[in-house]
Amino acid sequence: MIKTSIKFAATTLLFVACVITAYTANDPECNKSDMWEFVVNNAYRVADDYATERNTNSVFASSIKEFSFFKQVEGEFKGKYLLMITVKHGNSTSFAVLLPLFDPNKSSANLDDNKPLWRVVSAKLNGKVY
Repeated sequence: MIKTSIKFAATTLLFVACVITAYTANDPECNKSDMWEFVVNNAYRVADDYATERNTNSVFASSIKEFSFFKQVEGEFKGKYLLMITVKHGNSTSFAVLLPLFDPNKSSANLDDNKPLWRVVSAKLNGKVY
């Protein structure tokens, strides 16, 4: 029992350290301009288009934006920035992870948000991948 608790505590501490590392990395230039709001809106449109083609029960169009932009510290996209977005609709939750198609280390002030600025790398509805 004590050995299991110590193992759980160590695993939890490692997870928290990874999350803190991801969120304490210096903010990239792209989210410092006034254009950032439009870049994030573009991500929601891209995710909504993706859902329309693959799972019409999933919805990303929303006036409430729940998102986080972070640098991946491990895994397939190690060293790259990713945007995680979530939308709750009724009893359902849509979730997507998007990779920027622009350089996050440059200002987003001159980006054209009339074209896709993101690529969906993962999408789920109520925890089920589609």
